[in-house]
Amino acid sequence: MIKIFWSVLAALAVFLVVILVFKPFRSLDLDQGPVVVAEAPLRMEFSTKLKPGVIAVLKDHEITESSLLEKSKSLEDYQQRELLMLVDAVVKKLGDKGAKEAVKIEAFMASPYPQFNTVKAGIPENIEITFSPRRTDDKVLKLDGTELGRPDLPLNQVRFSELKNQQLQENVNVLQGVFSRAMLLIKAKEANTNIEGLIQKQVIQQEPTVTEEEVDAFMQKNGVVLKPTEKKLRAQIQNIVLEHKRKTMIDDYIKSISAGETAYVAFRPPTYLIPISDKQTLIRAKNSSDKGPTLFVFSDFLCSPCIQLAEELQSLRSELKDQVRIGFVHLFSESNWQSRLLAEASFCLNHQRPELFWAFYDRVTKEPAKIDEEKIHEISREIGADHDNFQSCLLAQTFKEDVNNQLKYAHDLGITTPPTVIIGQEVFSGTIRREQLLRALGLSSEIQASK
Repeated sequence: MIKIFWSVLAALAVFLVVILVFKPFRSLDLDQGPVVVAEAPLRMEFSTKLKPGVIAVLKDHEITESSLLEKSKSLEDYQQRELLMLVDAVVKKLGDKGAKEAVKIEAFMASPYPQFNTVKAGIPENIEITFSPRRTDDKVLKLDGTELGRPDLPLNQVRFSELKNQQLQENVNVLQGVFSRAMLLIKAKEANTNIEGLIQKQVIQQEPTVTEEEVDAFMQKNGVVLKPTEKKLRAQIQNIVLEHKRKTMIDDYIKSISAGETAYVAFRPPTYLIPISDKQTLIRAKNSSDKGPTLFVFSDFLCSPCIQLAEELQSLRSELKDQVRIGFVHLFSESNWQSRLLAEASFCLNHQRPELFWAFYDRVTKEPAKIDEEKIHEISREIGADHDNFQSCLLAQTFKEDVNNQLKYAHDLGITTPPTVIIGQEVFSGTIRREQLLRALGLSSEIQASK
């Protein structure tokens, strides 16, 4: 139990860094104005005018892609995964030639790390890799003299978009840290001190305190439950909340001294639109008031991150109403009879009224440990379904093939991990946070302001 908790605690600490540094951004088309990649503490905009090989610029401070990779092991790992996915797609595209003949690939990216060894990375010996600066026209590589983009390659586009999202977020996190430190250093020199002295004298003049209520709120938000005797663990959480406050104060200071400043970056949110059809999803019909984006959910009712996502989705449905449509596709292990029963039951209820699906989804994900066939029938009655109709539908397995079709649809798209959420060009999987959904929906500013 203790080991599991410390793992959770470490993950929470990492998450704090992400949400504090990586503030919401909105994915926009270039012809609609600047593509804002990050808004705080330092604003970042996508630019096509940076020098080749340069990934970010703030005033006269230039950072190359290679130097940025060296600042983060995660970025190096993402870079190698991107390269391996591209190479694998090239091999598939070439067929027998890709497996036997000499192939030359010029990848439009920096080498994942110095002295990168293609053979050790698992790249076939017949493939020669060279690297050149990233492009801003969405071309990803040159194959035997021909430039290719994502649509030209047999990539798992869902997984590739997910990787690009992870890569972008880490880019932003690392750059915010680099540029923030640079701005603090300038201010420290002006005050004839170092960064630590500046923070003590001008940023955090009075050490913040943490109340017991704030610790309780943090634990509740992150699903942490402690016994009264686990005082050391509670003290550790208190320190995390304290660091959260300190980091917020530093971010506010950086935001104040960087007002009017913009960093320009050579990356942006994914632009490849994942092709998804409403026909394969449980989704309400469009109406004249629908103007917002569609959120597609590939999920089970019972897995732990699926249950966490369910709470976020119900909250969004309540707040956004007609601003967003949510399409649901069942995704679970085919050997899991309980998930299959729930899936077929949800189809039966959706057939009566779409709102019954969401009421059923809400109840099941709030009481997953109690779910059995008797409980399913009990819930159907309590949410106002025609139980006789529901019972005959479930016994006849009326929607068995529809569930099978959804599982096949997810597989054909290359989606294997529940939950996975797709919003336009962006893909998220595993533990999915409210902040990510709001950002991708482009509604973050309005909703957060109303809180």
